Amino acid sequence: MIIILFVIRFRSTSACAQTASANSPSANSLSAITTTTVSSTTTTTSPACASCTLSQLTLTGGTVAGATPVIPTAGSILTNASTGCSSVVITCTGTGNTLQMEFNAGNNGVITGTTTVSAPLMCDSNGQWELSLGGTTAVITAVDCISV
Repeated sequence: MIIILFVIRFRSTSACAQTASANSPSANSLSAITTTTVSSTTTTTSPACASCTLSQLTLTGGTVAGATPVIPTAGSILTNASTGCSSVVITCTGTGNTLQMEFNAGNNGVITGTTTVSAPLMCDSNGQWELSLGGTTAVITAVDCISV
């Protein structure tokens, strides 16, 4: 008697399944994405010549016998775009024949006109208002006007 024996060998697919699942992401594995935001702060410091305020000026009507006191008015503080420094124009408007504007009680100059007198004040590097008049520059803290 002759016996023929055939051996059929089947490969196991479990090894392939294990390899496939090890190399591909499963539903439970997620990649984390991290976003980093970097911010920077720029500090700009204004020059001292931009720090003047109207509260540094006393604007009053003058007190001269026979004259009418006129209270000066300050315009808006303006800033020079190229220097960053401030300026303001002080104006007196009167009704008499002569109008007089005094600075620091007349100690730092007088401007005379008819019905309107104006003077530009500049904020200096020490943060003080100053006036240049007649070749002299002085710190101004008070302006008064009279009309005669």
